[in-house]
Amino acid sequence: MKTMYTIHRIGTPRQAWRGHYSWYASEYWSNDDGWGHKSTADVFTPTERETLNLPDDGEWVEIYVNEPTERDN
Repeated sequence: MKTMYTIHRIGTPRQAWRGHYSWYASEYWSNDDGWGHKSTADVFTPTERETLNLPDDGEWVEIYVNEPTERDN
């Protein structure tokens, strides 16, 4: 697994469950759209995390991404 990052808006739920208010209340950062649903969130590398500035009210959140294998190609 590879560690990557998204930006979560402080004060909104980190986890969101379909059909629960948190599904709509949770906010994550998109460079194109600003704050929105986590399905549109941008994903950042560890290097980007160290060099980019957070938007107001933002915090870094680790996510884990499966790396492709030879079988996936």
